Amino acid sequence: MDSLERPAGARDVDADSNGNNEFGAIVYRMWPWMAWLLPVALFILIAVSGAGGWEMLFALLYSPLILPAYALLGLIPRRVMRKAGKKATSNIVGALLVLHWWSLIIFSIFVRGSGDSGSLDSVIGEILWWLPESVENTFSRIGALCALSSWLAVMVFSFITSSTLRRRFSLAWTSLVVPPVLVVLALSTLYAGNIFNAQDAAGNSQYSVKRLSVAETRELHNLRWDSLQEELVPLRGAIAGTGWIARKDAHRREGVVDSSGVNRAEDLIGYGSVSSGYTLGIVWEMQSEISLDEAITRAQEAAKRQGLKPISPVLPIDTGRGEDNVRIGQFMRFSDAQGNAFGIRIVQSEREYADLTMTARSPEYWREGAYETYWNSATTVDLDEVFGDRHLETGPKRFATDQWPELKVFRTG
Repeated sequence: MDSLERPAGARDVDADSNGNNEFGAIVYRMWPWMAWLLPVALFILIAVSGAGGWEMLFALLYSPLILPAYALLGLIPRRVMRKAGKKATSNIVGALLVLHWWSLIIFSIFVRGSGDSGSLDSVIGEILWWLPESVENTFSRIGALCALSSWLAVMVFSFITSSTLRRRFSLAWTSLVVPPVLVVLALSTLYAGNIFNAQDAAGNSQYSVKRLSVAETRELHNLRWDSLQEELVPLRGAIAGTGWIARKDAHRREGVVDSSGVNRAEDLIGYGSVSSGYTLGIVWEMQSEISLDEAITRAQEAAKRQGLKPISPVLPIDTGRGEDNVRIGQFMRFSDAQGNAFGIRIVQSEREYADLTMTARSPEYWREGAYETYWNSATTVDLDEVFGDRHLETGPKRFATDQWPELKVFRTG
């Protein structure tokens, strides 16, 4: 009667555990080999790939303790089952073990290392260059959580009376393929969703600009550079018609950008490297012949006429020494409808005139083309044309309001 009441296709776990379960028997035989050899293989994989950081170094030093400890702890449930006369795992224990092994693999290939100057790519990150750091961290955490929880579940179910559990045989076999399939599907979805859908300030996806040639890329950069420079012409003209000095770097971090040229994006992070997005930056300096108050008034009125929107309160610049909080300047930031940001730092010089640092930053764009489009490695320019010959102590070139140097003058990328 018991056989008639049992659902078709269902097997008692006791029967499965005593050798009538092909899946459980295979997992039972694989268990000691996986317990000893899997962590060794993962150690070697990480070491050979060069993805390991300081953690890998310490793990290798203590591997004579770590590897036996992992193997012996992992084989405790098998020892319990063997004493009970079992020669195969139940379906659920076998599935949990396979899940544990896959989770350990996923954790090992996605975990990032720690180096002297920051984190290092994981094993999978070395292969899939487009993979962002956040995805590596997410999968490594999921792998670690699943590996730990599945091993604890194996411990628990190994001590539970097997007759209370019934599982279909076919479901156990799915644990062999489900974890890697889910990982591949998740990565594919993330990759396709970002590279085809996420748009930059120009409305382009990362995929749509990847096929641009070097010539097309540089032409586009130059057009955006000239457009951003033109936005600064009214602001510069309000202060003086000439005498502007183009700088590679801002001397103080109070502007909207620290250096001129093509800079790394901060928020537009896609698939590739952390520099998959970029923004254009401009730095101008001027020693004017007008007073501090006059320069501040002219800058504010010019920004208002141009329709720029303040993006932060006007910040006073003082001595910082508590000497009656003497005001020696102001810092202003604005933005326009295209997403460009502008910073104007005005201070009173020893000549009692106003010295200005004017910065601009474009919105963020996907980096077009391939890596050879980096300007700093693809062009050579006589920088003395703009910045002056330091050996001859000639001063830097001074530009009129409606003039600016070419983008290729700056070390960028």
